[in-house]
Amino acid sequence: MSFFILYFFLNFNLVKTWYSIETTHFVIYYYDGLENFAQRTAKVLEERTYPAVTSILGNPLDRKTHVVIIDIDDIGNGFALEILDQIFIFAADIYYVPLRGRHPWLEGVITHEFAHIVALRKVKKTSRYFPSFLIQGGLFCAIYKGCSIGNIERKPTLIGGFTFGQVPYSEPSYFTEGIAQLVTQELGYDSLDSYRDMFLRTLLYYGKLYPLNKLWNFEAKTAWEGEIVYNHGFSFLNFIKDRYGWDALRKVMDYSSGFFNFSYESAFEYATSKKMEELEKEWRDWLSERYAEQIKRFEESQGKFRGEIVPLEKQKIGLYKRNIYYVSYPKPYTTGFFVVQDRFLTFYDSPGSKAQRIFFNVDSYALSGTHIAISFSKPTREFLFFGSVPESYFQLSLGRLEYEQKDGVLRVKVKDLKDVAKRASHPAFSPDGKKLLYVKNEIDSRNIFLYDLESGKEERITDFHEGKQFTFPSFSQDGKFIVSAYFNGKTQDIVLIDSTKRNIKDENELTFITQDIYEEREPIFISDNLILFSSDRDGVFNIYATDIVSGDLWKITEEISGALFPSFGSSSGELFYVSFEPEGFRVRKLKPGRENWILVYTPTDYKGKIFPELKNESEEDDFHIVSLDSGEKGSTMSESQSDTENKEEPEKLSDYRGEKVGPLKLSSPLILPIFGLSLSPLLTSTSQNFFIPLDIFGVSLQGESIDRLGRFDLVGAGFLGFRGSWQIATQLSSYHFRSFIPSLFAGSANIKAVPVASGATLNISQAYSIFDFLFGGQILFPVIIGPRRPSFQFLLGSFGEFYSVSAKLSGLVITPFSQEFSARSGRFFGAFSSSFPIPSPLGPFQLFFSLESQAFYTTFEESLKQFEVRELLTSSNYFSQNLLGILGAIYSLPIGFQRNILLGLQFLGGYTFRNVDIFDEFRDAYLGYLQVFFGDKFLQGDFISSFDLWYGYIPLFSGFSFHKFSLGFIFNSFQFRQKNESFDFAFCSDNGFWCSGSVAMFFYGSAFYVYQFVLYSAISRGFQDPLKAPFRIYFGIGLGF
Repeated sequence: MSFFILYFFLNFNLVKTWYSIETTHFVIYYYDGLENFAQRTAKVLEERTYPAVTSILGNPLDRKTHVVIIDIDDIGNGFALEILDQIFIFAADIYYVPLRGRHPWLEGVITHEFAHIVALRKVKKTSRYFPSFLIQGGLFCAIYKGCSIGNIERKPTLIGGFTFGQVPYSEPSYFTEGIAQLVTQELGYDSLDSYRDMFLRTLLYYGKLYPLNKLWNFEAKTAWEGEIVYNHGFSFLNFIKDRYGWDALRKVMDYSSGFFNFSYESAFEYATSKKMEELEKEWRDWLSERYAEQIKRFEESQGKFRGEIVPLEKQKIGLYKRNIYYVSYPKPYTTGFFVVQDRFLTFYDSPGSKAQRIFFNVDSYALSGTHIAISFSKPTREFLFFGSVPESYFQLSLGRLEYEQKDGVLRVKVKDLKDVAKRASHPAFSPDGKKLLYVKNEIDSRNIFLYDLESGKEERITDFHEGKQFTFPSFSQDGKFIVSAYFNGKTQDIVLIDSTKRNIKDENELTFITQDIYEEREPIFISDNLILFSSDRDGVFNIYATDIVSGDLWKITEEISGALFPSFGSSSGELFYVSFEPEGFRVRKLKPGRENWILVYTPTDYKGKIFPELKNESEEDDFHIVSLDSGEKGSTMSESQSDTENKEEPEKLSDYRGEKVGPLKLSSPLILPIFGLSLSPLLTSTSQNFFIPLDIFGVSLQGESIDRLGRFDLVGAGFLGFRGSWQIATQLSSYHFRSFIPSLFAGSANIKAVPVASGATLNISQAYSIFDFLFGGQILFPVIIGPRRPSFQFLLGSFGEFYSVSAKLSGLVITPFSQEFSARSGRFFGAFSSSFPIPSPLGPFQLFFSLESQAFYTTFEESLKQFEVRELLTSSNYFSQNLLGILGAIYSLPIGFQRNILLGLQFLGGYTFRNVDIFDEFRDAYLGYLQVFFGDKFLQGDFISSFDLWYGYIPLFSGFSFHKFSLGFIFNSFQFRQKNESFDFAFCSDNGFWCSGSVAMFFYGSAFYVYQFVLYSAISRGFQDPLKAPFRIYFGIGLGF
């Protein structure tokens, strides 16, 4: 049970100084630079979110929720871990990807994640400290007249096991995400907006709406398909709420909290008295009614205002042609165009030509002649340690385009990139190419900056905060004005800004081109007075044009899905834009003659009749008419309500003050009981004897407690067998340091076992007790040099160990006695490992290498005990060292979505510098053998391959689905030798390298909607077998949490 996801996010910031704000129901953690965001978070959570969410869901909480705020990249996110009572929030918002509409980020994300905590707590089947329990079982026997655990010589051996656990909650993902969005909507921080409608309406229109049983989890979902789970669930629960009310949704949750109630289909039937199939049909009818007017308008247009799809080339990786999921910013250039295609800046010499992938991880870009500005995701440092993994922000860089005409095709390369600004995106050149506009992320706000290419000087144009944002800025054609989308925390409009002004802090200094309840985005000038932009003013994002002098508004496109990212080719007169199709986002182009533009209205005939929902309730026009030369301010309000609120905000926030967090802030301990078979001590051995543990049935406990900020991790495990065997182990790791990870560990075990030997003698009882104790520590120095680059890891540590084997023999024909072997050892160890990824168009290839060394001082004793008299037979002390080296390679050939052919090859070798006893020898076991092998030195070679024959999504029955089927093959060859013996390089022979082969089948799926399970079966054969068994059969089922 490990919560590595916690460390994955928090290790970005462990070297920072943390603070906390504690309220009645929350503890909010943050670091320098995030205080205002944290105070606003505390205020919204305590005063608005907590009372509303717990009331809506009917589930007040009995303990505080811990909220961690981080600022590690420029694309927002958030997630909740109910079992830890913890939420993680990214300060930057998520608007950069057109999957969700404009909503207040801070209020929306914290309400959404807190709704997860409350909703999951309401449906939880288990307790706070015991989130689950497991039942394990297994089988070990010889196939001979049934299943026998006696003499297993020359008999096929069956080895299997299962793990089954009570799930904390059994909830499909569409409901989990749908209910969180629905609750957030009730507070006014979210809605079934035009972006979600874009997905749902398009899929409905083309008959490709997903059935809900395909949305139980996120398996077999790629790119935007993960968003399908969100918007389908949101839409379906909106329908349930509208048709059956909140009481029905609460009944669904109450029903599913039952200990043995795992089916949400049954839960909905209990709440609505209707079968799930009937509810889904009603939901589809509800959607058809919702989109009827928009579909009718699109069909009546007969495609006259819809561009043709521009063919794009799919990226081929290995044997797999990857679908195109997301495209943005198509810009005509010479005879072709640029576009961001699945994060690659891509150039097409002409429509339909071969793709030239120029730059990776691109967010946005701008072109001016041979100049290019690129905003791309980039770590803040290349050389890094795990404890201080760098933030990854948008980096804006300037470069030039280099052309080469080759084989009739224009080849383009980006050269001489230099960094301009960090956390910057949405660049735009001035008409003369001497200045560059962009927006910079400032926590949850974004402001416009201007960069002079000649002087290298940066100037601030706007200075807005607390969630207000400017996006998609660009110059007018004469360079006197800047047009931009502006989000005031509630709605997003188009504004004009005088390009000579600096440090604008007031909305009164903005000229509003639009000011309404709709969302406008991506404005660009196409002439002195005309601006193109995308707007959802009729429920569908379409491209509009407005004359900023006359106020006339025209509609240019009529899409069924939406039209985004408009770009106009001045020489060709072609309009490029992006639309959503059932297969993914695509580029379309349209040549809209001015005579085909649809005049929506002019100011003289408006008077509020067409758009009665306008925010400005006066008789003024929606499009404020301005004189571009006069610099007239366009705000229709002397002071907005939001500005008034912001002036009062500091006084209100003063109630929420932070204090420095102490060095340790442990979470509540999580304990996982395990009943039944313990497979951990399944096989132990000396060089002469093979043991089967007697005490494999018992009770195990696994527990973990973590620091709220990921600085410490305390884990422990224990086992108590029915016959007296026991095991206990614990480890404390610290992740607080910048460049290393120290750990302390301790463990002890006492295992009761019996030997399995050839020709077992009757009337003799042999009882073995194997005892082990160790204590030590280690320091890990993980080093990574950039993404997709070599990584290195250093490990140093030491521990002390005591190990003993006590054999008691008794019977009718011998006098009872016992013999004991014991060893005490002090050890120092070190290791170095590295991996080298090698990019390849045929799939990822990776080399890896590691070298381990151990130095140990050991005292070994052998004694005999009879009639309570102990006699020491032998005693020896020795000091030695050993080396273990591994060299290998892994290649993965993609053959389909999430389907690969994996080939792996590794060579291992170990050497001990002097002859040592069995306790310090190398040891290993192999699938084809039950013997555990020992030696002072060894050589080994492994070939591993797997073939993913199928990957997809098949719902089986309520809550269970099947995702993947794979075959695996393993060939192993090894040889162990003592110090004075030489290697024999004859392969697969009794005197040389022993060989083993295995064939396995794996079935992967999900149980109880979201928990992973695997069914596996393997047949293994040791070609030289000390126990003479023809083959081993392994089988099992495992359920993952």
